[in-house]
Amino acid sequence: MKKILLLSVFLFAGIPMAYGEEAIPKGENQSDGKMENIPALEKPQRKSRMTYYFIEYGRGASSKTVASLEIDYKNTHLKFHNLAMMPEEYTWVESNTKVFGKIGEGAPLSEIISSMTEPYYSMRFHRFFPGSPNFGLGFSHTHFKVYFRDYAQTVRVSGTRNGVPQDRYDYAYRYISAYSLSHGINHLTVDGTYRMMLFPTASIPDGRLQPYISGSLGIAAPHVEINYMEGGYVVASAYEYQPSIQNLAFGLSVGTRFKILNNLGIYLEGKTTYSWLHGMHITGTDGTRGEMRTSFLANHIQFGVFAAF
Repeated sequence: MKKILLLSVFLFAGIPMAYGEEAIPKGENQSDGKMENIPALEKPQRKSRMTYYFIEYGRGASSKTVASLEIDYKNTHLKFHNLAMMPEEYTWVESNTKVFGKIGEGAPLSEIISSMTEPYYSMRFHRFFPGSPNFGLGFSHTHFKVYFRDYAQTVRVSGTRNGVPQDRYDYAYRYISAYSLSHGINHLTVDGTYRMMLFPTASIPDGRLQPYISGSLGIAAPHVEINYMEGGYVVASAYEYQPSIQNLAFGLSVGTRFKILNNLGIYLEGKTTYSWLHGMHITGTDGTRGEMRTSFLANHIQFGVFAAF
């Protein structure tokens, strides 16, 4: 009985339906019972958004420069012409070993942070505009140093000293026993930037390579260190930060950013700054206040890292 039943099912499945109904021909789109190769749907590539905000930290080095210095103190009004000013006391290698060596040594966080602010560093925040993404505004802090080290240098000294006119070449150490802006000149500026956005991709829509030019304007907060001498004795000095609206800072930068990821990259930059420091002062041993003025150009090179979002 079981055999008859199985045979009936087999015949019913294999024979077309009866009673005048024709067998249905296999059409072009009809399967022959075998699984066709259906291509898998490709996962769409995720697109990243453009980045408009940049936070940067950089290290760098400064060039030598030449600067005149004017001192007005009581009856003395002197100008020291063309003092040869040197950059920070560390070499480029020493400067960065000072930072990365601390990290490698596993130094305390306070020491690492302290080393990151010496001797040359820069911090910036820039925002580019969604409507015009090539253009941006930002704020920056550039910290660099200059020293007058060669006190045996012969310089031209002009003006009056205790009311007596003078204009001659003399040794600097007869007037100055110490002079530097050694805890930094500290440019605090507003920056305008134009960037190019080259080699965009789906993951980096504003371009992997971003050359830029930037101009800056703001104030300087120099840390003034000086001993002014008369008759072989220090009669006036300064050792303090002296921010003032009379201390102006200007800068022009050309550089390029390179995005490793859409939100992370590195940059390299050449920069020229002009420091117009006419708001400095010295204080005499008797409390008398004197004025100081200087201005100079300096060239810098810096590299750093940035986060973009």
